[in-house]
Amino acid sequence: MSLYNVPALPQLFQLDGQVSIPHPPAEAFNTLFGGVLPPAQTVTSYWGVTTYYLTQPSHANPSTSNPPRRVVLIHGLGTPAIGLLPLATLLAAASTPTTVLIYDNWGHGLSSTPLTAHVPGLFHSQILHLLSHLHWTSAHFLGYSLGGIIAASFAQYHASLVESLVLVAPAGLLRKSHLSAWSRFVEWGGWGWGWEGISARKIYEFVGPGPVEEGWEKKFKEKGLDAVPRNAVQVWEREKHSGHMLSLISSYRYGGLYDSHDTYASIAKGDIATLTLLGESDGFFEVEYMKKELEALAWIGKVQVVNGVGHGVVAEKTKEVKDSVLAFWDEL
Repeated sequence: MSLYNVPALPQLFQLDGQVSIPHPPAEAFNTLFGGVLPPAQTVTSYWGVTTYYLTQPSHANPSTSNPPRRVVLIHGLGTPAIGLLPLATLLAAASTPTTVLIYDNWGHGLSSTPLTAHVPGLFHSQILHLLSHLHWTSAHFLGYSLGGIIAASFAQYHASLVESLVLVAPAGLLRKSHLSAWSRFVEWGGWGWGWEGISARKIYEFVGPGPVEEGWEKKFKEKGLDAVPRNAVQVWEREKHSGHMLSLISSYRYGGLYDSHDTYASIAKGDIATLTLLGESDGFFEVEYMKKELEALAWIGKVQVVNGVGHGVVAEKTKEVKDSVLAFWDEL
């Protein structure tokens, strides 16, 4: 091939001179959902603002001078950081002092939407900026759903920063080839004008929230962490975050939800201790399918099934997830 006979790389996309869509005002979020989260903090990078929250140890251990165990939780395509707050709170109350970081992925909650394809590397840069900002040299990682493949692919390229890896109902092992030709055509935008709207609706139907519970405001005010209104939060994101749908669609297409077997194969060959938790009746990532795919990749990490729950493992079986994770860490 001639030196000059090469395709041009895509041009950098900007909106009003910016490379990201700003997040909504924090007051708009806190008015509805504030009161339970730790103080919101932010870190700014080239791609925009990331909002994060630190859940500190609920008690200190006077018998040791070691720093607290550090944990990073990564949420999925729907509910932002607040959805993982109940689990973060339980982990921070462990007998071993534990500091837990939760944060809003790009285009979720109070984080910006970068105007570029949401490939795994974009999410890795978000994590790297957070670790650098916090002066954390390593941490235990737990990823849920899409956050699972983000955590796994981060470990693939930054293994020295990952002390252990927990994957809860993780994405990445679905195959595009199992979708119908029509689904592939629509979900990846079609080949002409007018298809993006149809594509957005179809993707949102796949990852969007269920019905918002009537009276959730009163219940949330009374019960706090025991009644985090995940569906209401997702509806708020769709309506109030100008970049949320863009991030949602791009993450679905390019974030590693499908055909990330090479990432799992890389983890299987490495030496990072892993635990995978699967919902017994998960309709997205079915247990037998996931086990079969992992077995084909010579997966040697622990795989446990959480009974009596579907894909909403971290929300509906928070205590069981906490117990399994703490037992896993204790064995390291």
